[in-house]
Amino acid sequence: MKKKFILVIVLLIFLLIVVVGAGSLILKRVPAVTYQVDPPDSRAHWGTISGSLSYPSEAIPAMGVCAETTEKEDLYCTYEMIESNDYTYGLGYKLNVPPGDYYIFSHLVEEGREKIGYTNEDKAYYSKFVTCGMLYECPSHNPIKVEVKTREHITRIDPVDWYDY
Repeated sequence: MKKKFILVIVLLIFLLIVVVGAGSLILKRVPAVTYQVDPPDSRAHWGTISGSLSYPSEAIPAMGVCAETTEKEDLYCTYEMIESNDYTYGLGYKLNVPPGDYYIFSHLVEEGREKIGYTNEDKAYYSKFVTCGMLYECPSHNPIKVEVKTREHITRIDPVDWYDY
């Protein structure tokens, strides 16, 4: 009887060692990347805004597109015009920005001098006039606030209101 008791105790200890050992092996196989978290202000959390470009003439001149925070504190711009049939007139843009609220505008630039400034007359906003169909009857040229959330892709933000009646 004493031998059976000792045998049971030894078997229980052996099973405990096997279970604990197997558990630690399983936990060791979880990749470390599972625990990595991108900091909230990293570019991995930024969103994307895209849309079509146009200009009231036979050709679309060189232009940049900027997202200006609604507080007018930060400005994010791109000067790459993307050719694709996905865009209304064959040209568009994509702009990466941190999460936040923005006014989107395009502006004329001289080829090769993209980072030289622009004036208010050279700007075209994404405005109520654009969403109204750009008809003469559309009363407002006020810019529309675009809210960008983490990792969100917003499309059809067309900064093409070159008219200011």
